[in-house]
Amino acid sequence: MILTRNENDQIVEALYESSNILSSKYDKNTKDLTIIFKKGTSYKYSGVPSKDYMRFETAESQGKVLNSHIKQHSFVQLGDVNVDDIVKEIKDNKELERLNKITLLTERMRLFVSEIDSNAKVNIDSLTKIETLIKEIKE
Repeated sequence: MILTRNENDQIVEALYESSNILSSKYDKNTKDLTIIFKKGTSYKYSGVPSKDYMRFETAESQGKVLNSHIKQHSFVQLGDVNVDDIVKEIKDNKELERLNKITLLTERMRLFVSEIDSNAKVNIDSLTKIETLIKEIKE
């Protein structure tokens, strides 16, 4: 699952929460897709159409799309990569996302209490949203 995405000058860089893939870089002009794996290996796949890249980027499982749509393209193995900085960036992004969810949860709880105070009724939809956020934070 994609964690972050940055696009600049036709280059799309993304970080993933995946069992095997850390990051990718896709060049929209050349159609080259470079993937860095958790073990530090990196591969460049050539001639990857935008539609296949979008499948890869937006998939729940990048590995499945890699196997079904990306590996059919020609590739070269690039040099090994020190993944420590990428792993740290992913960890930092996940922690920031968790903190943002906690902030949102706090605000929703405040609104929920305010609704109860103003009309003495429990809004089930509000309560369900709070419950969903709590579950996401615990994951």
